Amino acid sequence: MYYLVLFLLIICSYLEIIHKLKSKKPFVIIYIVMTLMAMFRFGQVGDYFDYYYLFRLPANLKDPLFTLYTLFFNFLGVKYTFYIAVTEIIILGLAFPFFYKTCQGSCISLFVFYTYTFLLCPMSALRQAICLSLLLFSYRLLVEKKKIPFFIIVLIGMFIHLSFFSVFILGLFYDKKIYNQKFIFYVVIIATLLFFSGLDITSGLRSSSSMEDRSVSANIENPFDIIIQIILRLIIIIPIMLFKPKYGSDGYYAKAICVIGYIMYCLLASNILVAGRIEFFYRTFLCLFISYLSFTSTSKFRNAILYLFICVHIVLFFKNINSFISQGDYYPNVTMFNFPYISIFDKSEIDEYSAIEQYNYNE
Repeated sequence: MYYLVLFLLIICSYLEIIHKLKSKKPFVIIYIVMTLMAMFRFGQVGDYFDYYYLFRLPANLKDPLFTLYTLFFNFLGVKYTFYIAVTEIIILGLAFPFFYKTCQGSCISLFVFYTYTFLLCPMSALRQAICLSLLLFSYRLLVEKKKIPFFIIVLIGMFIHLSFFSVFILGLFYDKKIYNQKFIFYVVIIATLLFFSGLDITSGLRSSSSMEDRSVSANIENPFDIIIQIILRLIIIIPIMLFKPKYGSDGYYAKAICVIGYIMYCLLASNILVAGRIEFFYRTFLCLFISYLSFTSTSKFRNAILYLFICVHIVLFFKNINSFISQGDYYPNVTMFNFPYISIFDKSEIDEYSAIEQYNYNE
C-alpha cells in the first residue's frame, strides 16, 4: 500500500510538471486513501504502541489538552483503534483545506507531504500532527494579517504539544521583506556553519521544557548521518533561495517559512530531538512552495528543480521507512522495499514481521 500510493503520486506529479495542470480528482482520491491508511493502520510505526499505553494510562501524558482529549475517549469506553481513527480524521480533515485550496489540490504538493511529513506525523506522532494541522488550517490567518487569532491558536496548540511554541516565531517573522534579499543568503550560510560547529544552544531549552524526557534518544551520534541530514536539507533550501516570489504571494510566504525552519533547524541541530520536532511545522510548507513553483513560476529552471525535489523526497521516503524498520524491532527479512502495511482488520499479521511486545488484539 505504501508503495502504491508513492507510485501514483510520482505519476501524477510528473504529469503536472509536464502539462502544468492540477490533478484535483486524483488528489482527492489519493488523499482519501491516505486518510484511510492512517485511520486503519495497526502497529506502525513505533509511536503506535507508545500511544496505546498512554491511552490506557492517560495520567502519564504531559500535555493538558491532549490528556483531556484522551480521558474523554477513556470515559466513553471506546477501543484504542476507534480513538486512533477519530484522531486521524481530525488531523487530516483540518489539513485538507490547506492542500486542496491553498496548494491548489496538486498531487506534487501531496507527494512532498506523503514522502516526508505524513510518515513522521499523522502515521506516528499524533500530538505533533494535530498541532501541524492546526498550523496549516490557520495559514490563511497569517496571509490575512490576523495575527491575534493566529497566536491564540498557537497558544492552544502548545497545550497539545509543547514544541508548538516555536511557531510564535513564524507569526513574528514570516511577512518581513527580507527573504528575496542577499542578506538572507548570509544568514543561511552562518546558520549552516553553526550547524557544523556543533554548538549546543538547546541545553537550557531542554531543561526548562522537559523535552529531552519525552524521547528515548535525542541525538544522532554517527557523523555520516549528520552529514546526510544537512546535505538533504541544503539540496532543498538552495533552490528555494534562488527563486524570488512576489512579496505577498503564497510563494513568498512559503519561501519565508521554509527559510525560517531551516535556520531554526541549524541552530538547534545539536539536539536532533528538539530540532526535528520544531522542523516539522516549517518544512511542511515546502508543499506550498512546490505548488507555487509548479503552476506560477516561469523560471527556465522550474522543471529541473521540481524533478530534483521529487528525487530527494523519494530518497527521504525510503530513508524514513528504513528508520521505522530499525525502530520497530522488525525481522531481518523486512527491508525498505517490502515494508508491509498492516491494518486493524488483520492485526495478527504483524507477528509475521515484527517481534512486538505483548498486545491485546481485541483492543
